[in-house]
Amino acid sequence: MIYGLGLVARFFSSNLNIPDSEGLKKEKTLSDLTVAQLTLAEAIEKYQPDTSNSEMFRKLANGVFQAEGCVSAWFNGKSLTVSPVVNLGQTYSSESLAFFVRLYHELGKIGKLQVKLNCSQKVFITWHLTNWDLILSVVSKYFSFVYGEKLRGFQKLEDIYKLKNKRGNDDKVLLVKLVYSLTSAGKSRKLSQNEKLKSLNLVDSSPELEISYPYNPEAISFFFVLGFLLGDGSIYIRVRQSKSGAGNFIPSIIFFQKSDANSKLIYGLLSRYLDNLGCKSIVTAPNKAGMSYLKVEGILAVGSLIPLFKEYSNLGYWKSDSIKMLLDFYKYHTAGVQIYLKGSNTVLDLLYKDPNHRIKTLEEWKNLNQIYFNSVDSKYKSNFQFITPITKNKKYVGWIVIFSEKLTTVHGQKLTLKNKSFFFSTFTSDNKALQAAIIYRDSVLFSHLKELIS
Repeated sequence: MIYGLGLVARFFSSNLNIPDSEGLKKEKTLSDLTVAQLTLAEAIEKYQPDTSNSEMFRKLANGVFQAEGCVSAWFNGKSLTVSPVVNLGQTYSSESLAFFVRLYHELGKIGKLQVKLNCSQKVFITWHLTNWDLILSVVSKYFSFVYGEKLRGFQKLEDIYKLKNKRGNDDKVLLVKLVYSLTSAGKSRKLSQNEKLKSLNLVDSSPELEISYPYNPEAISFFFVLGFLLGDGSIYIRVRQSKSGAGNFIPSIIFFQKSDANSKLIYGLLSRYLDNLGCKSIVTAPNKAGMSYLKVEGILAVGSLIPLFKEYSNLGYWKSDSIKMLLDFYKYHTAGVQIYLKGSNTVLDLLYKDPNHRIKTLEEWKNLNQIYFNSVDSKYKSNFQFITPITKNKKYVGWIVIFSEKLTTVHGQKLTLKNKSFFFSTFTSDNKALQAAIIYRDSVLFSHLKELIS
């Protein structure tokens, strides 16, 4: 980060005379944009190349490009001159800045990397390139791990490049069709395909574009999956009340795409990769907005990916907070904290730090938790979880604290100091023995949580 950027922001703020609330909002936006632009310039200049995991990053970037990238081409005015464009963008943050600056350097600092305001007036970081030679010789080779529409986009650009100097009617018609078959990069074309052909006096003898392109034989990798998650996915942990009244935690990893042939292909690749990890996934039917989802849901299914998320958490970029939340959740859940009140509330505190919308408030869930664990306590003769009576000659002679075998340490080992007896004769009364047992139980559970949190 640049030292003194706060002064820069305040300078620009002090020179904007916009008193109303909308003006203040614009003032802050412009100030944020200025700071982001200066930060980007410094980050590019001071970047230190990291070659230790360059191929991993490349596959990750391919996954991001599969989700968010664009390969397109445009006609210049009324002519047949074609300009290509490849771009990739993301909401600006320190994490997306780090990703894009690295990508920019990995590509050899070609194209234009900039920070600007998008149509929603949000600060956005974007990279784009319009040079034919560099797109075909560098970019298409770097993004060789993409599939479906993105792969065909690069293949079509190569064909367009070969056709752009041809003179025959059929070649020109094919060029127009190829350009129009590419995504429009978020802009609407001024002329329809037929209008463009008519304006150039071209005769289309074959209305259909009959060109088949080869599929990518490269196997999908975890780094591609992680990149695709960065672009078009989310990590979420739902909380639902079970029949017993306990809070049921359901981790989910969701990928979302517009439902079409391309998403069907990508979901198929993702499903096969996940199945090989023993990770069951499902694809939903399109919703009213035409979006379909690939979901990995449940403790066991998502758990298959936890070792990989843990090993490569440094590649999480703008999903780093969500990945950390997921890893922390599994650390708690694997250790069994959800089976006692303070532990379950700690998990709730963790989940409610996530900005995702939830139906119930944190306080509502904690109230439900209290009711549930009151019912758990009532099932023990002592009215306290994990504390049961010691019987001799059909009489109670003490209390024993026996912890559940579900409780483990942060290293997955069984919890030590598993049980301890508190005899009435030692403490002069059953009540004092019970109080000692409660103190012991609580101290062990406190240590259990403390170890996990630290």
